Amino acid sequence: MTDESAHIDPFLFGNPAGLALLSSQNRLDYSYEWFKQTSAYFNTQSHLYGTLGELNNDTVGYHGLILFPIDRWGVQLDGDFLNKEGDVPPSSSFLVVQNKNRTRETIRTAYNFGPFVLGAQVQPVQNTPALNNQAIIGNTIVSQSGTTSSLLGTAGLLISLLGDTSLKKDRLEIGGSYTNQLKQAQEIDNFQITVFPNTLVNLTNTLTDTNIQSWGPELYLDSPGSFQAALIGRFVTIGINTQLVSSDTTFTLPSASLEEASESLGIAIFKMKTPLPASLTLNNGLLFSFSSSTYNIDPTYISTVSNGSQQQWQLAVGTGVEKTGDFTVGFQGEMDGTTGNQQTSGNTIDTINYFSYKTEIGGEKWISAKWAFRIGIIYQNELNMGTQPYQTFFYKLESNQRVVNTTITTGLGFQDEHLKSDLMFWYGLPSVYDNPNPNAFGTQLGFQLAMGILF
Repeated sequence: MTDESAHIDPFLFGNPAGLALLSSQNRLDYSYEWFKQTSAYFNTQSHLYGTLGELNNDTVGYHGLILFPIDRWGVQLDGDFLNKEGDVPPSSSFLVVQNKNRTRETIRTAYNFGPFVLGAQVQPVQNTPALNNQAIIGNTIVSQSGTTSSLLGTAGLLISLLGDTSLKKDRLEIGGSYTNQLKQAQEIDNFQITVFPNTLVNLTNTLTDTNIQSWGPELYLDSPGSFQAALIGRFVTIGINTQLVSSDTTFTLPSASLEEASESLGIAIFKMKTPLPASLTLNNGLLFSFSSSTYNIDPTYISTVSNGSQQQWQLAVGTGVEKTGDFTVGFQGEMDGTTGNQQTSGNTIDTINYFSYKTEIGGEKWISAKWAFRIGIIYQNELNMGTQPYQTFFYKLESNQRVVNTTITTGLGFQDEHLKSDLMFWYGLPSVYDNPNPNAFGTQLGFQLAMGILF
């Protein structure tokens, strides 16, 4: 309840207006995360690293420079990068991506007018994808290069229903955010392909995001030190056009719609703190989210998928006992599911049916007034019951395949009046369940360093 990086507030859920509701503390935050996964059985290797709070979470929270020229006005300036190498999920290019480098800048500002708060954000993003050797329009790519750029803008509004936005009093806020493109995102991939009998042809594939919009309402309740809750909704629409230009006009295809997609998302979350004897507290929390999406892809160019739908849900429950400044021990359980189907141009219907459950137990012990030691263990069981492979963030599950993973984490934390720092290490062993091959496993290694300077 007292860790600002885990607080339930609009700032951490991407509403720029939430910046003006933070404690008016100037700060500079930085984080670096490194992850490597190898598997001889699947003949794959992936390597991810970057200056993000989490590699699998794109929301910009406590990162970069946050300044408060006055108590009611906040400004945030941030820049980060993310590098993906090896077996990484596909990008919007609809091609198999081998490496991908991304840089991103964020400029955010918000002002608290008292009964309401306004915020705005601009976010330029640049990508440089490197693609695997593969076939395009039936021919093999022999060389390639690509670039992607986008510019998004977000506006946020929060209205105080209790008439006070003081951090020390109960708060009830309703509002929302709206995101749109300030400049259409575009990916340009340049290829050289070999056509029969042995002729090299140059191709330029241009993908343009004709429409990216996201909006949704939000409700937040905060009773300082005892209860926090939020209800969040998001509605997203995406439209992508594509065009092929070639030195051989027989391969030139005019600009046309490639994909239309939409998604609806709802999140309910709360956590509470209850006093216990002996200066202890019982901490409980719950999160539930559900999303539904549909997409329609023109198979003329690259992909064979014509349309599909998908539903995802997540339920997480956590509980723990804490003695402030001494120790914390806790348990969390989580279940995730994805169902749906996709229909190819040949009218073949593939089903999506993924389920995962995860249990985590861990704790921290303050070994002095400034230093804390942390350790935990995570067990995850994932099953793909669909007729097609399912791509998670870290690896792909084939049809009717189960993967179990045990991860051990450990780390140190430091905190004083002007500096907060965390260093975490983890080691995991994902393996294919009930497989007679003794080498049907992979290894995962990672670390994260996060630091905040208060001034």
